[in-house]
Amino acid sequence: MAFQNSTQRLKTLSKAKEGIGKHFQNVSSLTLGGRTFTPAALQALIQAELDAMAASGKLRADLKVQIGAEHDAHDAVEPLLRYLKAYVRAMFGDVAAASSALEDFGYKPKKSSKKTLDTKVEATAKAKATRAARQPVGSTKKQAITGEQPSAPATSKPVA
Repeated sequence: MAFQNSTQRLKTLSKAKEGIGKHFQNVSSLTLGGRTFTPAALQALIQAELDAMAASGKLRADLKVQIGAEHDAHDAVEPLLRYLKAYVRAMFGDVAAASSALEDFGYKPKKSSKKTLDTKVEATAKAKATRAARQPVGSTKKQAITGEQPSAPATSKPVA
């Protein structure tokens, strides 16, 4: 039998049950797939599947309602959580010293993104090397080229 969706399956089962009751009421037994059934037993098996389909359909409908309620609750609370986070950060600060208060709400202080002088010098040298290496080619070939970074510059001593 070809694939059937639940509506088609429901119609097929109902018709089969109806047909058994109409045409096999005077038959004492049917042999199907090597097994012997009475018409009443066959109808009972079909009715069991119909009952299971009805129960699972009700559960699916209930699940859809519950998921809808969950989404509605999420939509109501989500903006409030954003406001609460902003309020807590404004109240306690967003630095490492306020980390215990922030952790009570499940937040972390922002990490400092200050770069050291050595990191800045290294980044500038790499950018200059990449620029020098990419210069003579077109824009598509430039994407594949990165410059070789020159040897680490000697750190100079401050002039006294």
